[in-house]
Amino acid sequence: ESESVFPHIKIFPNPVTSAFSGLVGIEGLATDAIVKITDISGKLVWQTRANGGTATWNVRDYNGKRAATGIYVVYAATENGADSIVGKIAVVD
Repeated sequence: ESESVFPHIKIFPNPVTSAFSGLVGIEGLATDAIVKITDISGKLVWQTRANGGTATWNVRDYNGKRAATGIYVVYAATENGADSIVGKIAVVD
């Protein structure tokens, strides 16, 4: 169930290992939040919109290439920008 603000954020699985081939789940998001995933330098890797209070990431960039080992930052904000939250995802080989 989603809310109009971010009460908490849960990212799973975390860390993501090379053996994992599913979707990373991000829950605890505000209704229809805009979610951006960047590498640690700030380069945008993926963007999506929460479906209710959750979003998923296939651990791939816009070109379909698997994300390299590293830390990825999840930025999520409400549509009007009134509330936001930040999380991290570790990808390890």
